[in-house]
Amino acid sequence: MRRVKDSRWPAPKRVIAIACQPRSGSTLLAAALNSTGAAGFCDEMTNAHLLFEGTRRRGEYLFWARLQVSKWWHRLRARRLRGSTKVSRRLALEYVERYPARAMSADGVLAVKQFWQVYRLIMIDNGLDMHHWGVPVVWVRLVRADRVAQAVSLVRAQQSQQWLWNQRAVGTPEYDDDRISAALRGIDEGERGWDDYFTRIGVQPLVIEYTELDEHYDETIRRIFDHVGLSDHPVPAQGTRRQRNAESDQWIGRYQAAHPGVE
Repeated sequence: MRRVKDSRWPAPKRVIAIACQPRSGSTLLAAALNSTGAAGFCDEMTNAHLLFEGTRRRGEYLFWARLQVSKWWHRLRARRLRGSTKVSRRLALEYVERYPARAMSADGVLAVKQFWQVYRLIMIDNGLDMHHWGVPVVWVRLVRADRVAQAVSLVRAQQSQQWLWNQRAVGTPEYDDDRISAALRGIDEGERGWDDYFTRIGVQPLVIEYTELDEHYDETIRRIFDHVGLSDHPVPAQGTRRQRNAESDQWIGRYQAAHPGVE
């Protein structure tokens, strides 16, 4: 589904798209892009909070109400979608059309990060993708080789609601084997989804592994900036800190001991 020419909302002139999964370094990369001032405000476009609360906070009350009705209609229609943020194709299109105005730079550069499951739910399933506007799109894909560490990081963040090092924890993480396994399945599903997607559209993104960002930040951000057309901008100071600690390592070791062969 391509953009209609008489759209009421401004379109970007160029798109920087980050394909990722939770706890893969996307917040660190987004912070680096945002610091340049040349890529607008990079955020997770299809995140439920931005889709619903972000719309309401911008004063788009009628659109927000229509989104809410559509969401609940889909939930009632299919129990398997309980808790889902699926909305109608028409509203998904309108949201995608509206979004650049709130996030792109003054000269029309739109940078977004996308987690596979919500990207598929809101966009792919509705015949949309980041190439919707018919403008150049440059892709960066973030992956994490140590998926057990990624799953543990995700579960700990979900339990504590401490997604960043400087946020205050609101809960105490407790080891949960089943929840870590579920997180791993979700990560595996997402990576397969991105693999299939890029094969289908014939795109080879710049692939960055998590430890490259974590251990070689300056060199890695420089490589990404050169890839996305921000070569003129200096590498900013690292904006986030890693949250892995001794307890994280203990959880990783405990899970691996219980599940030999899982990496």
